[in-house]
Amino acid sequence: MLVLGILITLMLAACEVGGDYTPVATPVPSPPVPAPHLHTYRGQGYSIGYPQNWIVALASNGSVTIRDPQGLAFMVIEVLPNPEGALTAHTEIENTLQKNTFNLIAYKRIGIAPTVVVGGDTWSQGAAYGNIVIKDHSTSVAGEFVLIADNHPASSPTTNMFVIRYAAAQAVFDVANVTYFLPMLKSFKFV
Repeated sequence: MLVLGILITLMLAACEVGGDYTPVATPVPSPPVPAPHLHTYRGQGYSIGYPQNWIVALASNGSVTIRDPQGLAFMVIEVLPNPEGALTAHTEIENTLQKNTFNLIAYKRIGIAPTVVVGGDTWSQGAAYGNIVIKDHSTSVAGEFVLIADNHPASSPTTNMFVIRYAAAQAVFDVANVTYFLPMLKSFKFV
């Protein structure tokens, strides 16, 4: 009781000496999300890390899909020839989002920053939400989808457009984004 009385007296004295006293809340830092252990996938002109239990599938058109075992979160990477950067990354994003080429049901665009830095380049980006068909094609789940695109090198006869799409069930998108997608994008390198 004596210690508590002394502390209260000191606090009141501090308020009187300083005039008006407004307590300032000290933010409590949230614990950092541990980065997942990433394996490296090497594609056409790039490398990217992916979580160790995720599945990598190469399609006949050369695109790569990296997904979690349940199929609720995935990333698709495409590399398309685009000599001299004839098609801008921004145009690719707009065309894809306007046409809903990823076939989301109940599709709606989401506001997002127009650019993001990945692999040292500034990429164009856009986002949408809607119902995503699950890997077994018999059910769908509400999901969020982000699309980014970049011409690399910017303008040369060997320019390729790199397009990355990533999506997850809406209920887990924020967690998947911080835990998986952002570390994957941070690991992306042009080679």
